[in-house]
Amino acid sequence: IRIHNNLSNDHKHILLIKLSYANPMIPFVGNMAEDVDVVDIRFFEGSVKTLIKERNPDTVIVFYGLNAINKENESFKRDRYDFN
Repeated sequence: IRIHNNLSNDHKHILLIKLSYANPMIPFVGNMAEDVDVVDIRFFEGSVKTLIKERNPDTVIVFYGLNAINKENESFKRDRYDFN
């Protein structure tokens, strides 16, 4: 999802990486910057590292519960999404 806030001209850009339970937060985050990209990496087949480089956000918010971040969760396997 790409959100452009026409009421803001701060040139700030946020990347929100989230699970579905964070959907109610999207309108609030959408008001925090001029541009917001929202991605649910359970359905994202690209590289998060490449996405961050391409979008060049000022802020990255990872909105996941601790129970979703574990060694069995494919979304956070280091070889799939290398943040280094």
